[in-house]
Amino acid sequence: MLLPWLGTRETLTICLLLEHAGLDVRGGRQPFYIEVIAPSEQHIRKCIDVVLAHPPQPEALIEAIPRYRLHVHKYDRYLPEDLLRTAYCADQLNMSAAMAGLQGLVR
Repeated sequence: MLLPWLGTRETLTICLLLEHAGLDVRGGRQPFYIEVIAPSEQHIRKCIDVVLAHPPQPEALIEAIPRYRLHVHKYDRYLPEDLLRTAYCADQLNMSAAMAGLQGLVR
């Protein structure tokens, strides 16, 4: 269990970063804790180190998310796919704070 002590956007971004690194992440929609299923704490740390060394682009984090899950605002369903994904990254993710939060988790 990870306790990032960050906001909703930051916690969601951390969850997506950890999933992108290959970890099984549960929770994260509530910004209180993140449950990570992994063989060991060292495995989690190694995955976080990889993310910190080579951070992915925000768009890469949401590639696998179906379009309907990106509908946050009233008229999102009418947006073209590329604009919807760009808007989701800008409105729902906070890469800089999430990266700083991950750095704090491995100290």
